[in-house]
Amino acid sequence: VYIPLPTTLHKEWVTLALSTHKHVLLEKPVALCASDFQTWSDLAKTHHRIIMDGTMFQHSDRTRHVIRLCAQNGGAKRIETSFSFMGDNRFHQNNIRVSARGDPLGCVGDLGWYCIRVALLLFQTTTTTATPISAQAVDFHLTDDGVPIHTTCIVKFNESRTLVFHCGFTTPLRQNLEVILSNHQRLQIDDYVLPMPMPVQKMTLNSMSLQQNDRVTVLEQTEIVVPVLDNSNSNSNSDNNGKHSKSCFRMPSFGLANSSSNLGTTTTTTTTNRSGLYHWKRELGVRNRKISGRQLSSSTLL
Repeated sequence: VYIPLPTTLHKEWVTLALSTHKHVLLEKPVALCASDFQTWSDLAKTHHRIIMDGTMFQHSDRTRHVIRLCAQNGGAKRIETSFSFMGDNRFHQNNIRVSARGDPLGCVGDLGWYCIRVALLLFQTTTTTATPISAQAVDFHLTDDGVPIHTTCIVKFNESRTLVFHCGFTTPLRQNLEVILSNHQRLQIDDYVLPMPMPVQKMTLNSMSLQQNDRVTVLEQTEIVVPVLDNSNSNSNSDNNGKHSKSCFRMPSFGLANSSSNLGTTTTTTTTNRSGLYHWKRELGVRNRKISGRQLSSSTLL
């Protein structure tokens, strides 16, 4: 059973669905409080059912690659993220996400959900769980009904890890993710929840330092490009043998000594690690893609 109802109606309908031995796909935020969801989780186990929330971004190839990158570089130590959009007058007057009768958790339940989820994904390692210890809303704005429409939060996790996030319905669209890794590198994504409509998804891994005389030095920078799977023409994307072609994503590590203008600075940059170009082959159910009326083969992405 798919339940896309307002959060205030979840308790009744989720309990009913699980009690009648139905699997449940539930829209976020899943519940008004943790105890309600724990009750449903126990009920699902009792009836050997599955309850799952409808958070999509964590199932993408790019997110899985980010999780691997964090693990390979000592794990995430600090995460700063934002997810917001500018709601118009109609949104603020009529949308259930700003209604105490619909979704009283407001922007925290609707957008902060993703900020917290990405921290739970990236702080978790094979040896360490991601356990929140404390949470504090340091800046927020509420509607007359007490629904948050703008919030900045600091969440402390075990192992001295910190999440700082902003979410809101009153600022321009932002969906930024910055991860500080244990090896002092920085991972950046500008569209981690809703990827931009492009044939690839990108992220940047770099390390910088501030040298004498306030000179910025780029020690290493890597751009990771992940092809996007598009099943819109799946019937025409296989060859005569019915086999899908293979595509690649690339992970070049390049010097920036001649590209300082791309960073918005005129200072000299240097590269101490130049590791070249790597390809990982990966099965994708797409042979080619049509972009702006131009046919691109999967090899074009190389």
